[in-house]
Amino acid sequence: MQLTNTQVDPLDIDTVKAHLVVNTDVDDQLIQTYTDASLEQVELYLHKRLLIRTFVSDPAAMVPTPESTLVLDLPEKPSIVTLTFSDQGMSHRLILQPDQYVWKDGLLTIPVTTSYTYNEVTAEVGVEFGQRAILQARLLLIGNFYSFREDAVALRLNELPNGVRAILDSITGGSL
Repeated sequence: MQLTNTQVDPLDIDTVKAHLVVNTDVDDQLIQTYTDASLEQVELYLHKRLLIRTFVSDPAAMVPTPESTLVLDLPEKPSIVTLTFSDQGMSHRLILQPDQYVWKDGLLTIPVTTSYTYNEVTAEVGVEFGQRAILQARLLLIGNFYSFREDAVALRLNELPNGVRAILDSITGGSL
């Protein structure tokens, strides 16, 4: 069964414009481009995807296998898995512990009881710590992009400004 993927960047344009002290809409497209580029640059530096992506199952496909499991295609290891089911007309939502499911080779397998009606599985994939520091690093990077948008200041594409690097290294322990 396939899960539908949705993701939202927590860094919205209003927050970025407030950081840049921009009060007009003239540069909105440029600022959004810098916001998107900051996400890519930080993901490359940290070697991980940052946006929390939510995968939601198709309710019509929530039928247990003969082995009493739900099996779902999930491309990345989940941080949080939630199972919604019905029992005698009552709806229940259960946050599964890591020992209550198996993720291996792109498949999420959840042992279930066949006496319940299963409505939905939600799996969240993404950063588990350092989220605020990462947002601050991205704001610093966007500020650098916005302030120095010409070639006059040469910054190699694989280099980050010192403040951004310091924040990201504090998250990784400087191991990258």
